[in-house]
Amino acid sequence: MTYLDALTWTYALETPVVLAAGWFWRRGTARSLMAAALASGLTHPLAWQVAMSMSPEAYVWGWYAIEAVVCCVETFVIRSCMRLPMGRAAAVSFLANGVSALAGRFLL
Repeated sequence: MTYLDALTWTYALETPVVLAAGWFWRRGTARSLMAAALASGLTHPLAWQVAMSMSPEAYVWGWYAIEAVVCCVETFVIRSCMRLPMGRAAAVSFLANGVSALAGRFLL
């Protein structure tokens, strides 16, 4: 899978989750789209670089570490953009990243 393929899948899978959360908590489409775009746009390039530089032996545990860091960073982005409480922002981040991470494991 190329970087562009992975980024496209990330946006395609995570954006609907963030939009659904925005709709559910009445945060507006613009705020939700901004949160989804910024969160993945900020974290995806670095996460991809780190993942591609890992050895095969380190990849499994490294992948979990990368996803954990990405979830933490994206929680703050989602919280700021959507003005959600920290717990809700973390739930949105965890769910969105869980969907794309699980799909990514099957696509690779």
